[in-house]
Amino acid sequence: MVITDAHRDILDELAPLAEKSNGALRDRVYSQGKCLGTYTPPPTPAHEAVDPYFPPAKTEGPNKRSRDRARAARECAGCPVRWECLELELRVGGRDSAGIWGGVCERDRHDLYPAWLADRRQEEPELIWAV
Repeated sequence: MVITDAHRDILDELAPLAEKSNGALRDRVYSQGKCLGTYTPPPTPAHEAVDPYFPPAKTEGPNKRSRDRARAARECAGCPVRWECLELELRVGGRDSAGIWGGVCERDRHDLYPAWLADRRQEEPELIWAV
């Protein structure tokens, strides 16, 4: 696992939220989240719809991660509960959560999760620090 300085910065932002309950985080995210009220389910028939928060797999490609990062930053820019949202999703969705949460794209969250989990358990993760 490679943990970048950006991941370490995220873990530092999340650290104060470790003692908050899931319910407290959920209440803040649901009452103050910038994206709430902006999401509408895809039109019927669902198999033809493109869900903006969960794009189809055909968008895979060499630049997918950078596109995902840009989209996550754009969707969550200025959200007052960005870190609470990310903390809650890491707790509830774990490593396999999908979509954009707390300004972090799915693949980056997947990479971040082991270090976040070790941090919550106060363990040293097995990792390689990227420069």
